[in-house]
Amino acid sequence: MNKKLLLPLLLLGGCASSPYAVIDGTQSQISDENNYDVTIVSIDGKMQFGKQKKNVKPGFHYINVLTTKKLRSKNTEVQMFPVDAKECMRYEVSAQHKNGIADEWEVKLLREVPIPSCTPSEKSQQVAKIPAYLTSSSENVCLDKGALANSYTPADLYPSIKLCIDEGKQEHAIYSYMLASAYSLFDAKRVVDKTAHQAIELIQKHSIWTLTALEQDKFQQKLTAFIDSPESMQAACSFLQSVGKPAYSPDYMVEHGVKRITAEHANGIDKNFQADITWKTTLISQLKCRV
Repeated sequence: MNKKLLLPLLLLGGCASSPYAVIDGTQSQISDENNYDVTIVSIDGKMQFGKQKKNVKPGFHYINVLTTKKLRSKNTEVQMFPVDAKECMRYEVSAQHKNGIADEWEVKLLREVPIPSCTPSEKSQQVAKIPAYLTSSSENVCLDKGALANSYTPADLYPSIKLCIDEGKQEHAIYSYMLASAYSLFDAKRVVDKTAHQAIELIQKHSIWTLTALEQDKFQQKLTAFIDSPESMQAACSFLQSVGKPAYSPDYMVEHGVKRITAEHANGIDKNFQADITWKTTLISQLKCRV
């Protein structure tokens, strides 16, 4: 074989590879002395043995990472970075420490940038449709705090959260998120068929998960700061109590299940379900509210 043709053939052969994404923990900010590289510990539970950069298949992944900073404490705390990795995108992740002394840190997504040598598949351009029963029954707008009511289902609320984030209305997004989370938990308690509970994940996939990883990370930081503030959380809990438990029937979730209706549970809801007790338990146990 002509040796001059060998390199072009090898390069052409590489073009047939499937689209991928990259998790990159080596791009920490030099300008920030409290920002460090990270080491990937595991991806979706599979150990990676100290790699700092890893190709992953497009899709949702749970990435566990460790900071490369030498900590004062002997206990090394692993942090999780969830990401819905898009084809041909590189996600540059780092460890953001509070200061040069404290061991406390959090995962920070610095950038998501296209991979020039990677070509997205035609399939990635196709948008899967969400079932009609999981779409919003109301006008798709960013709902402000005063407009939220117990007639809105998670199918209404999650698309609204996405729009609020798009419009930079973080407080509206947070309150809608708190209500959507509470109602999702409540509905999962009363709908008997466990396969139906996956409806929430599908709704999220077609709403807030369509945000870029950077947008999701920024909102997560805002949400974490909100939850960590006793004053903010107390205000949110008071708000949830004032709105009250859902006033709708969870048809959207029941319809999504494999066993929609059974002889014992004619409408798909636990016949022994106690709404008031479950609502109170949801606020106390899941959202840590004082009721």
